[in-house]
Amino acid sequence: MGLKMAKIEVLTTINKNKWREYLEGCSAKDPHYLPEYLEIYEEITNRETYLNFGGKGELFIYSDKNDFILYPYFKSMISDLPFVGTDLSDYKDIISPYGYGGPLACISNKNNIKDLWSGFFKSFSEYCGEEGIVSEFARLHPIFDNHNETIAFSTGMTEKNSRIIYVNLLKSESELWSGLNKSNRYYIRRNQKNTQLTFQSTGDFNKYPDFYGIYTDTMKRINAHGKYLFSKNFFRQAFKKLGNNLVYNNIMHDAKVIAGILILTYGGIAYYWLGGTDTNYLKLYPTNFLLYNTMLQLKNRGIHSFVLGGGLMDNDSLFKFKSSFSKLSKDFYIYKKIHNLEIYQVLCENRYKFDNFEEKNTEEPNFNYFPKYRA
Repeated sequence: MGLKMAKIEVLTTINKNKWREYLEGCSAKDPHYLPEYLEIYEEITNRETYLNFGGKGELFIYSDKNDFILYPYFKSMISDLPFVGTDLSDYKDIISPYGYGGPLACISNKNNIKDLWSGFFKSFSEYCGEEGIVSEFARLHPIFDNHNETIAFSTGMTEKNSRIIYVNLLKSESELWSGLNKSNRYYIRRNQKNTQLTFQSTGDFNKYPDFYGIYTDTMKRINAHGKYLFSKNFFRQAFKKLGNNLVYNNIMHDAKVIAGILILTYGGIAYYWLGGTDTNYLKLYPTNFLLYNTMLQLKNRGIHSFVLGGGLMDNDSLFKFKSSFSKLSKDFYIYKKIHNLEIYQVLCENRYKFDNFEEKNTEEPNFNYFPKYRA
């Protein structure tokens, strides 16, 4: 039903100060909601990466006095797609930033919860109608559990996607150590005795080329999708814009970087964002050593939770590796909503005709993907 005196605002990344004021006024804080985080994806120049992760960053705010709901997202033009004619060129769609997101509630008056959430979803749907938004996709936040609200108050579809692993850094160091599995402890002990290996942490802006090199080599080694091949400028902007909200940790073998990770951090929570390992040093298991030292570093900085994320699917090798650091896991949900069914169906039909699968000997895209016309 909503609140009679509710206020609606829409900010862009140009309005950084006001955007950050809202974030600072919220007890639940997260780096994926920072304007600077969205800004680095706005400036992506690689077309494939931009189409998957970029757009125009916005923050939709629905507030009543001191209570409010924040929702950061990217708004993208449908006209970027090759099968869209001029008749559909004004339509757009929405995705959440890479990682975790969805609406975030900052509510002190518990009596407002139902009305604020109901009003938020109603107002956002109206905004999407006015803006020509066809579809909306969000990777919801496993730590904040905002899937509960999308299920209870939204007309969109909320689906369990996978699981993520996280570490409770409020535990003692001995508890963190005992939380590692046996083989993980073995490799870490071995590396602790290796005098050629050094753990290093820096926020030095000039170090971005080091990480770019090791990350890119790793993505090519594992045959990652082209959308994950971020440019050197992407990392330069990340180091520059995120500042203290970005930590670069690595393992040195003598004077050579052999493993590195980028950590996003804000408001007591940290995330394993991106990482890479030198192929020639995989047998040393440097990433195990790197992540364990990072856990201790973040704990000493007062971080309460370190989110490692999951794998491409539950119980794949990446998920098993991350679960070797912690037994704690949470369900990860995604959110889908079609705001304009008629145009959505037209776009899906246009996409299918464009690919012309019967005549082209090409692999059919995954139509479980949402939105289907971007599969």
